[in-house]
Amino acid sequence: MNKEVKLALVEDKPAALLHLSRLVAEIPNMQIVFTAHHGADFLQQLQQTKTEPDVVITDLLMPEIDGMSLAGILHYARPQMLVIVLSVFLSEIEIAELMDIGVKGFLAKANLTSAMIVKAIETVREG
Repeated sequence: MNKEVKLALVEDKPAALLHLSRLVAEIPNMQIVFTAHHGADFLQQLQQTKTEPDVVITDLLMPEIDGMSLAGILHYARPQMLVIVLSVFLSEIEIAELMDIGVKGFLAKANLTSAMIVKAIETVREG
């Protein structure tokens, strides 16, 4: 990645969030602006931050506000913020619903690598 990308990571499982953070730390020009444990936590931190993320990588299934609801909120409130959904399994119906509310990319949790994260971010930034 040539240009610095500001990220927010949203994942309710601490071990998965740590793993995701470590993968992102391996990528040059990636800055994690903040991490959140669910959608409500993300929205609270978004209101308090001075530096907004360019890209949000969010888990789909979380308590309080899940990834689909968060993506819908961001689609209307911050349409410039790119959302990538992270999940163990997504059905074709879920993918279609997520695309309808502005989700631009998807990542599978299984065997996730930093290279996959880079590819997903490059793809959503290119449109």
